[in-house]
Order: sequence, then structure tokens, then C-alpha cells
Amino acid sequence: MEERGGKGFRSGMPQALALVILGVLLAFGGDPFPLLNARAFLLPITAVLLPVTVWWWWKGRKALAVGAFVAALLTALPTARFLVDRPGKPSGTEFLRVALLNVHEDNDAYAEVVAVARSTGADVLAVLETDDRWYQDLVAALGDQYPWHVHGGGERFYGIALFSRVPVRNADVVSLDGLPSIRAAITTPSGPLILFAVHLRAPESAAKTAQRNRQWRMLETWVSEEAGPVCVVGDLNTVPWDRSFRNFIGATGVDGGRDILRPTWPTYAGACLVPLDHLLAGHGAQVGATHLLDIPGSDHLGKTVTLRTAGQQAPG
Repeated sequence: MEERGGKGFRSGMPQALALVILGVLLAFGGDPFPLLNARAFLLPITAVLLPVTVWWWWKGRKALAVGAFVAALLTALPTARFLVDRPGKPSGTEFLRVALLNVHEDNDAYAEVVAVARSTGADVLAVLETDDRWYQDLVAALGDQYPWHVHGGGERFYGIALFSRVPVRNADVVSLDGLPSIRAAITTPSGPLILFAVHLRAPESAAKTAQRNRQWRMLETWVSEEAGPVCVVGDLNTVPWDRSFRNFIGATGVDGGRDILRPTWPTYAGACLVPLDHLLAGHGAQVGATHLLDIPGSDHLGKTVTLRTAGQQAPG
């Protein structure tokens, strides 16, 4: 019996080694295309490997179980730092609620999306994937509550709109390496805030990945030039453990708060796999309570975030 068990363990070694090599590649392989797209799914990959480990161990496939467990540990490493370094609960004063809605341009559930937008109670709405048709319908439906609004159109699936019920001193549509973004100077109860609404390029090819990374560097320059409170809101098409995202956080000092790892795409029955939609804040502002919401007809979950003044962070 021991001999057969030993042979069984040895017979699973090639597959176990392959799992470990895969884990090493996903954990330490960097972010070149197309590897970065596989690395975007580290959270669900880890979640699958853990029960697979238990299953194989229970079935007596111990080499495979060990390989799957080691691979699970490796794929968890890039995300673990966000749990270890998780910021404390913000204790500053609440001063603005921002909602992010990626409505999906081909979506025709206008009334339902408008109802969701109104239900957020947000002071500022950043609405992504809005073509002219979407923008006109949103203005007609929301203009009474959000008298300040601006739209940046252009390439399909990359239109972006901003709506505000609090005063906007100025708002400009600015090219972010060929795609529209919005820079808005907003007057809040706690003073001025600069808000950047963006939709970064999806890394669907090596060229598009390079463009997305250039957008990160441009955005880093813009945010670093702001002396006062600033926030960045949008579909960043980047997970927080991606090198470009980490470099941006390190260079600008902004932060995504305690819930930065909560997935928002792609939606299926209210569940998601990848955290792509974010609100980052810094320079005197910090991310407070965050809530996810369903957007009828969209492949993204929406997000509402309460901004707080930067103060002492409570532990926990």
C-alpha cells in the first residue's frame, strides 16, 4: 500500500510542478501583454485553487493537492499586500458623495439607469460609455437635480459625462492620450476639489496596453500638479496590483480606501471577478464608505463613495 501511494504521489508530480510554475508566472511575471490579462483574475484563480486543493487531497491526489496549494499561495501574494496594508477607517468629515456608473453604450435601459442614478443620492455622477444619445437622455432626466454637466464624446465605448448638483467652477474635456477625460473644479462644503473622470484604454493588445500605461503616466503628472484635495474616478481597466496602478499610487499619494479589491466586472447575477472601477483620493481628501450597486443592462457594477477630509484614521 505504501508503495502504491508513493507511486501515486510521484505520478502527480509533473502536473503539480506545472501548477507551481503557473503560480510563479502569475505572481511574479510582471504585466506585459497578454500576461497582465491573466493576472487580472488572480482573485478568482486563488478562490478556485483552494477548494481544488481540498478536493485532490481528499481524493488521495496529494502531489496535485500540494501543487495547487502552493499555486494558491503564490497567486494570493500580489493581492495580500492590500489586506496587510489596509488603511484604517477614515475619521474625517464627510463632504461629498460621488457615484461611478459605467452604463455600457449599447444598453437601452435608460429609465432603469436613471432610477439607479437618482437613488444614489450622489452629489456628483461620473457616467461612462455615454454617446450623444445617452448624454442627451441623461440631461433630460437628471438636469433638474444636476444643473452642472459636461460630456466628452469620441470613440465608441469611451464617451464620458459628469453631472453635479454642487457648484462646478469650471470643467474641461481633456484628451488623455487620445481618449476623453474630464477635469472639474468643484466647490464642496469643505472647499475646492479637483476631480478627474477617466476611462482608460482596455489592454486588449500590446499597443493598447502601451497606450493605457501612457495614460497612467499622464494622469500621474496631472494629479501630482494639484496642491489641494483631488480625486480620480473611473473605469481604470487596471487591477490594483498591476505595476502601473501601484506606481501611480506611490507617485501621487492618492489611495483607493479599504474596499479597493472589491470586484466590479464582469457582472453575472450580481457577482463580479475583477476590480476595475475605482475612486482614488488624496492631498487632503480620503475615501470613506463605499457601496456597490447594480446597473441594469451593464456589464459593470456601479460604485458610490463618500469622500472625507483627511484626518486621523481609526484602526480596524
